[in-house]
Amino acid sequence: MTHTSPAATVDSETSASSPLWNADLAPTTPARRTWSAYDMAALWISMSVVITTYTLASGLMQQGMRWWQAMLTILLGNVIVLVPMILNAHAGTKYGISFPVLCRASFGVRGANVPAVLRALVACGWFGIQTWIGGLALNALMSAALPAWAALPGNTWIAFTAFWLIQVAVIIRGVEGIKILNKWSAPLLLAGGLLLLWWAVDNVGGPASSGLDPLRSQRTTSPSTCNDCSAGVCSAKRPIPCRGCPPTSANSPATTRWPKPLARNHRARPKRPPSTSSPRRR
Repeated sequence: MTHTSPAATVDSETSASSPLWNADLAPTTPARRTWSAYDMAALWISMSVVITTYTLASGLMQQGMRWWQAMLTILLGNVIVLVPMILNAHAGTKYGISFPVLCRASFGVRGANVPAVLRALVACGWFGIQTWIGGLALNALMSAALPAWAALPGNTWIAFTAFWLIQVAVIIRGVEGIKILNKWSAPLLLAGGLLLLWWAVDNVGGPASSGLDPLRSQRTTSPSTCNDCSAGVCSAKRPIPCRGCPPTSANSPATTRWPKPLARNHRARPKRPPSTSSPRRR
């Protein structure tokens, strides 16, 4: 029969009633770490292959960069922010704690509320931006499929509300809902990216023609944009873009606290049998 000490019972009751503890702030136990390697890869794909990434790359090309310059600029921004992202993610992987709890080590128990609230405000703003872009995409899809949709009053706001409700339906299910969505969306996002690539190549004459040359060297210039991107002037005049990287680097423990612990293969060393011989005399 297992006996629980009175001190452990008191500590458990005190933690449950403390305003500094709740189920979301508690460290993730090994039993709750259910994300596999595929789940983490699907999360990375769903965070990378998005509309904002396409608009970021196309926006740099619109400013005067070629495709490889825009790609290198975005890659540089992601590599720079990768360092704090890995450092912050270590706490979630090793201890299973989230970003607000990690902030208590540097800001104090009460002071950690400041970065946590600031992070929440950024998340709310980014959620609105993503919902608006998704609503516009849904509205464009409905207008192309149903010509009568374009004449519907308030069609943009209807699409925005519908997309918002879809996201809320996933959010209320918590982390498990996001994991299930990523499992299905990641292959579709990759397939959609390949389909867009095929569409772009096909519209310039196909891969066997010389139509790819204008596509590879394409860049848009205007009097208000930079015309000397080959020398890296655009990157120097504008901040290095990294879509959502500062919030992601700070909040990385929120995702790294859910993967399954790696199974370590400890080979049992054979034990030496006790010696039966008498010790040597010096």
